[in-house]
Amino acid sequence: MSKSNLTPYAAAQVASRVLKREIAPQTMYGLARPNKSTNESRIATVPDSKPIMFVGDEFQKWLDAAKSNSGAARVRQDYDKLAKEFSADVEDDEDENDEVDETDEAETFEEVANKADMSALEGEDDEESDDSDDETELEKALQDSLDEQTEKAEQA
Repeated sequence: MSKSNLTPYAAAQVASRVLKREIAPQTMYGLARPNKSTNESRIATVPDSKPIMFVGDEFQKWLDAAKSNSGAARVRQDYDKLAKEFSADVEDDEDENDEVDETDEAETFEEVANKADMSALEGEDDEESDDSDDETELEKALQDSLDEQTEKAEQA
């Protein structure tokens, strides 16, 4: 026996009652909308029908699949466990390709940073006078620009 054809709204009402959870009518209208690449809806519709109607037997197939998958959709994922699973793969790949000890890298970085700090401290006295001259020139340029804008605004 063939099933009755349903509008997306009626299909949402039936699905909500059968699945014992709220199915929004918008969801069913989305399932009726044709896929852009295949030009077919996810649930078969009656051709050239106004309003849009799902083929009853096709809706029944979708509803049966939704019933069998209803528990699977509600399973919570342990994202920390998944991250460890995927990071373990990445760490294994890095170990194969990279033979440098991480402690050596950290020490090298610290040494470089210390050397840069020391050289900056040594040259600080000489650069202070140059910096103050640059700041003074910058302040003058900004003030000149501000004066020009003020004059233009007054003339307008």
